[in-house]
Amino acid sequence: MSDVSPPADPLIGARVGEYHIQGVLGRGGMGVVYQAEDTALGIPVALKSITAGMTTDAAFVRRFRTEARAMARVASPHIVRVMALRETEHGLFIVMEYVDGGSLHDRMANGPMPWETLWPLLRQMLLGLEAAHTVGVVHRDIKPRNVLLTTDDTVKLTDFGLARLSDTDATRTQAVAGTLAYMSPEQVRSLPTLDHRSDLFSLGLTAYEALVGRLPFDRDGGDFTMMRAIVEDAFPPPTSFSERVTGGVAAALMKSLEKDPAARYQSAAEMREALAAAGDDPTPTLTRVPRLPVVAPPPTPSDDGDPEAPPSSPARQGLPVPIGLLALVALALLGLGAGGWWLTRPGALALVPAEGVRYFLDGEPVEGTLELDAGTHQVRCLANDISATAEVEVTRNATRRVACLPHDQAVDVSASWNGSAEPAAVMVDGAEGMALPARLSLSTGRHTLRIVSQRIDSVVTVDVPPTFDPEPPPPQALAIRAGSAPAEPLAGGTEVGPVTQQQGGGDVPPVQPTRPPPQMGPQTPGPTGPAAPQVGFVDASLAPGVTLSIDGSGISSNGSRELRPGTYTARCQAGPLSESTRITVSPGQRTPVACYAPARVVRVSVTSTDAERPWMSVVVDGQAQGQTPTQVTLPVGRHTVIVRRRGYEVVGEDMVTVDVPPRFSSDPLPPVPLTFQVRAAQSGY
Repeated sequence: MSDVSPPADPLIGARVGEYHIQGVLGRGGMGVVYQAEDTALGIPVALKSITAGMTTDAAFVRRFRTEARAMARVASPHIVRVMALRETEHGLFIVMEYVDGGSLHDRMANGPMPWETLWPLLRQMLLGLEAAHTVGVVHRDIKPRNVLLTTDDTVKLTDFGLARLSDTDATRTQAVAGTLAYMSPEQVRSLPTLDHRSDLFSLGLTAYEALVGRLPFDRDGGDFTMMRAIVEDAFPPPTSFSERVTGGVAAALMKSLEKDPAARYQSAAEMREALAAAGDDPTPTLTRVPRLPVVAPPPTPSDDGDPEAPPSSPARQGLPVPIGLLALVALALLGLGAGGWWLTRPGALALVPAEGVRYFLDGEPVEGTLELDAGTHQVRCLANDISATAEVEVTRNATRRVACLPHDQAVDVSASWNGSAEPAAVMVDGAEGMALPARLSLSTGRHTLRIVSQRIDSVVTVDVPPTFDPEPPPPQALAIRAGSAPAEPLAGGTEVGPVTQQQGGGDVPPVQPTRPPPQMGPQTPGPTGPAAPQVGFVDASLAPGVTLSIDGSGISSNGSRELRPGTYTARCQAGPLSESTRITVSPGQRTPVACYAPARVVRVSVTSTDAERPWMSVVVDGQAQGQTPTQVTLPVGRHTVIVRRRGYEVVGEDMVTVDVPPRFSSDPLPPVPLTFQVRAAQSGY
């Protein structure tokens, strides 16, 4: 929120279809949840929308729709019910049932919960997960904030924005997504084998924290420390922090926190039954997932007729087995197991890092080395807002190395009028022109070339993508061919003919200039008459990480752009944050537009009802930034600030969002004071 306090939401009080929006239930960096009334049915509902800055992110919009599908396909009283997915003039909305009792996170603010209080809630969470898993939905973001409660303590799981549907995404490798403190080891490692057992691990961490008031690892050491603890460290049992937890409950809960998914509970029903037995809960389980029977060999009567004797025991049957034969059988079984592992071992994709290059797999950002199922995968790399895509074949037991690199592109530029060479100049991205013909060296990115002579004024956009080919790209030829040798001059001037691009010496179909032909001055008709300026220029100056758009047309690099005279809306944008202004373009004039990326100072302090004001660790965007009182300087973008220290808790909102927007002004932003109220946590934290 800008200056800490969010601006008034223009949708409050408005009607979206048949829904009357009454207020904001929650707001995050990617979405807003509104409280509304269904005027047709006269019932309260919740409307979830996409933040304006994310509406152009195709992957995020797809994820938003996936969330609606995931929630809608689960029929359970313990999953927030989806009523509709609506496209409106205000954007895309998920219409959901309204839950009025807060969240488990809110309930946990009162301190550790005794097992007798937690178990009825935990049981309902497991019933909700069982229903989701049964239809192939994996939540992937189970945490206290995503467990909603009604006023009568009915649990409703929500926020399926990271859910995976088994029928559509079973072979998709996801990047690390979710809330780090509640991730499973396979989620932290971005393994493609992630399945419903990951939700059971996250639920185990949620239950652990609710039971003793803390997680089984230290959250103050930063993201890397938490990731290592989740993947490698042995967790202490909850009895280490609370004497109220029985050994049976602790042991049953710790089974859900095994690092290896195969060692955990294999279903939500199994976990529910084990916890119920540990806590002596007589409540019926209601539903059961059938377990696969263990196939045993048919019984063989023993020699002495003892029905209790194991029929297959060699000692009981008097059938000695040679040790050598046993060794051979063991070796054979070991070989079969190793061979089976080798045959089913996935392949790997190693993405070679390069400065300024980002990789995407199936629309998700990825990096490093990934384990993938054998088959063909689409890899896209992005550099300077220009992308290239390749189909990559991954085979079992092998690592496929993929490198996408930015390269300079040689471009030979020439101009002709009526088939004859035309003396002209070319300006690249608004820089000083050079005489044609010329060979240009263009870096990876989007470039604007303006070719100008007495009779030609043409603008061409040239994209230079990164490439998966280790060899530099061959030179391209760009020939501007203009003039149509009219029988007599056109009224008011001449018309610029089509532009033809040639790549590698071969002609490609003619490409029209990127703007309408300029009009020559009316006082001297004919191709040689002086040109009166009919266009203006916008000279863009952009700070790193900031883009500029003019009436919605994006500009991602510095340089000059031609525009017809008039008034336009200019917008500086960095991620979801933007600032707009109006600019006027005059004929023949240059209008400078600068987008700045200011820094903002945030002063963080704490207050306390205790006699001694405690210090707290300040964490910004997951990284430790010293102790209170302190000040941090934040770059442009959206940031989260929290304070934490073992033995203390925050009273009220424990996370504040601070926006540092891009600006048209170079004036510094005013500092932001942040004050958190803290208190000593109850014993056991």
